Amino acid sequence: MDRRLGVLVACLVVLASGAAAPRMARAADGLVITSDAVYEVRPDDGVIAVTVNVAATNVTPDTAEGRFYYTAVALPVPVGASSVTADSNGVPLAVSVAPLDETAQRADVTFHAGVFFQQTYGFTLRFLITDAGGDADRETWVRSRFVAFPVWSYGTAGAANASVEVILPADFVATVPVGDLETVTEGGQTRLVTSSIPDPTTFFAYVSAEREGDRDSSRLSVELEDGTASLLLFSWPDDPEWVERQRRFLAGGLPALEDAIGVPYPIIGVLNVTEHAYQHLGDYAGFFIPGDDSIEVRFDADAFTTLHEAAHVWFNSDISDARWLVEGFASYYAEQVGTELGESLLMNELTDEVRDDAFPLDEWGDPGREAPEREEYGYAAAHEFARQVAALAGTDGLRSVWQAESVDRMAYATHDDERPQRGDAAPDEEWQRLLDLFENDTGADFDALWTEWIVGDESALLAEREAARAAYATTTAELGSWTMPRSTRVLMESWDFASATTELEAVDDLVDDAAALAERADALDVTAPDEVGASLADGIDAARATLDAQAGALDAIAAADAGVQATRSAAATVGMLGEADPSAELAAARDAFTSGDEASATQRAERAVDAIEAADGRGRLRVGVAGGIILLLDALAMGVLFRRRRARRGLASA
Repeated sequence: MDRRLGVLVACLVVLASGAAAPRMARAADGLVITSDAVYEVRPDDGVIAVTVNVAATNVTPDTAEGRFYYTAVALPVPVGASSVTADSNGVPLAVSVAPLDETAQRADVTFHAGVFFQQTYGFTLRFLITDAGGDADRETWVRSRFVAFPVWSYGTAGAANASVEVILPADFVATVPVGDLETVTEGGQTRLVTSSIPDPTTFFAYVSAEREGDRDSSRLSVELEDGTASLLLFSWPDDPEWVERQRRFLAGGLPALEDAIGVPYPIIGVLNVTEHAYQHLGDYAGFFIPGDDSIEVRFDADAFTTLHEAAHVWFNSDISDARWLVEGFASYYAEQVGTELGESLLMNELTDEVRDDAFPLDEWGDPGREAPEREEYGYAAAHEFARQVAALAGTDGLRSVWQAESVDRMAYATHDDERPQRGDAAPDEEWQRLLDLFENDTGADFDALWTEWIVGDESALLAEREAARAAYATTTAELGSWTMPRSTRVLMESWDFASATTELEAVDDLVDDAAALAERADALDVTAPDEVGASLADGIDAARATLDAQAGALDAIAAADAGVQATRSAAATVGMLGEADPSAELAAARDAFTSGDEASATQRAERAVDAIEAADGRGRLRVGVAGGIILLLDALAMGVLFRRRRARRGLASA
């Protein structure tokens, strides 16, 4: 998170007096102040010793009304400055200190003599800056291992030749996150210098310096929904306040984050949390490093910063490469949890001035590669975008999306753990998949938010997507309990809407043909099994093959049914005597079809047809054989009678 320091503008009050002074002279008119300010950092003593060599020149001309001269001047010193003294060439001067505002005190220095026109009065102001402790958002920190403090220049508007110098021990590495100071290392010291300041009243710098060395460590165990989070906190030895703050933020924050996000705490080992200064973090108040399972936060990190980095345990490059997603929702959940815990939160605000640097968040570059104004807009805009997405998605909708992202589930998945397979096409941009996930998992329309904040004008592509999704929804409704083919879902997933629409039309045709087949089956007194829907998950071709097999089986059943229902000839009736009944084969064919065995159904139906067709010939044959037997019996009978008659005749003649 980028934290802007409050700019402390030096103020200057000049007091004037005179034997015949009709009015109080103003500093800009009458007394020009310039100075050389030296800040000597003594970290082992816990102080910064400030020496300001001042030159005050009276530039107010005398008039006929009298002479103008000055007897005192008021200079600003930081709130909490102590041991404020002044002298002129070794002669002590009277100094009184009074409150001025929340950042400065007024040090009134009384001259030992009046300063007349064109006279210059030189004196030295000295004071000590110490670290008063307290709130993390204070500006002055003085520890044995690190320091951070504001640097002012002393002088009146437009006074030239003022200078500022900061002296540090040589083993301190310094950075200047705000202001313009040059680093010079020599003689066992590190000096930060600037000279010829054009306007001392507008000069401001902020200095941070760190001395390397071992840190103290302390353990923290946080009970979660299912298990315990183990943390190690690494801090500078003389900064117990940082440890206390981090323990409070994390002990309450991690369980609340896990509950709000809806995804289990993902770190198995130890989460390291380390205190750093500007030298390590640059313009950022904190970092989460997923590969190391570590959080690095600045010495002055507030609750929002720590909770933001803790939320990165869930929202990081492991879950998405979209910076606007991971930063925006890390900020969103830091705000939600921080508010729940009753913490004071310092957040990036999306002011009109910040909006002047607006850009589509999908163009937000990596940390450290963007200009400060783009970073400030990016953080503030991503946070506001996340708020609006959360309002539209709802708590359960957000949790569903994060659960999908945590397992890389497809946007057009048919089950909770369906992931893309090797070789599957993917959308060109990360924002496309995320838009699909949000809309599919929540049922809400996020196009307007994506257009306003993320991608800018993608109206043509989004219109094509909208048409394809409408067709997809219509086909899905027509499918009922059937599953959309995976190939179609992958095409939608990859935003290949032209190919997806073609497949959807093929699925629609399949559904229509399946409905027609079901009606035909009903007419034949059979039930079409749900084989087509089951095979559709394997692809349109597989479903079409199943449908064709069912149609072929129905053709055979229809032929058998027609044969069974037809009036049989006498010969056919004779031919069926003692043979298998075709009706039984037809019934078996119907049962096989209903159970999804199209091959058996076809075979049984064809047997019935074959039996019917063979019955007539068999009957005719049977009738012909029977007739021949009757004729033969008649002939034999006649022969017997003939022989009997001849025998009788023989007896008679004998």
